[in-house]
Amino acid sequence: MREYFTFYRSYWEAICALPEEDRLPVFTSITAFSLDGTLPDPPLTGTPAAIFALVKPTLENARRRAARESAQGGGQQPMGNLPFTLTGITDAYPG
Repeated sequence: MREYFTFYRSYWEAICALPEEDRLPVFTSITAFSLDGTLPDPPLTGTPAAIFALVKPTLENARRRAARESAQGGGQQPMGNLPFTLTGITDAYPG
């Protein structure tokens, strides 16, 4: 289980291009996989599935790197609990 992960601007831009009803499932899937290694259940379909499939290899590499660093007792130290909420996410996306 990880405490944090990197969320790239390219993820944000791709997700913001989705219809509103598809955004939260993609955010949730990326977050759950990055932090806990769990795949979407039920599986995503359509464009959300395509976006997750494109992002997943990067997330897998980051999970492997974090596991190696953790096993070696190193790695970047977490920054603590940062305030973050998905409330109002539909109002915050560009475009």
